Amino acid sequence: MNTSASTRLRDYLGLKFVSVNEESICMQLLLNHRHLNQAGTLHGGVVTTMIDIACSIAVRACQDESPTGSAEPEPDADRPVATLTLNTCFLATTRRGVVTVHAQRRGGGKRIHFAAAQVKDQNGKLLATGEGSYTLKPRARQADSHSPVA
Repeated sequence: MNTSASTRLRDYLGLKFVSVNEESICMQLLLNHRHLNQAGTLHGGVVTTMIDIACSIAVRACQDESPTGSAEPEPDADRPVATLTLNTCFLATTRRGVVTVHAQRRGGGKRIHFAAAQVKDQNGKLLATGEGSYTLKPRARQADSHSPVA
């Protein structure tokens, strides 16, 4: 399992794994100044990014054969997931504390998958919901993974 791929944005935001299994994923974010908008509240782009990252990992996790559990690294990071659609409903906001995103794969077929997520503050207040459709790309062949990209 490659734990270094696709982590730059997640690392920059400080989004941490709580748990991953074949049915759902949970991640948390400790808010700081870079997560806030000009009004001093959680930026909608951060919320949407949390939903997108969690949903794409949930889609990948349901296809992965790796062991899962608490604080598991990103499952099968060598298998790209592309977002096709993403809808976010903002219900409330927060200014500080820990924000949690829970995402689950809701269904799909061989290449197109559907996932949904909820974002809550540290008191369990629902801040946003989101759902999207994702395409799960085939695993790169070993010989292809080292070829330069034109």
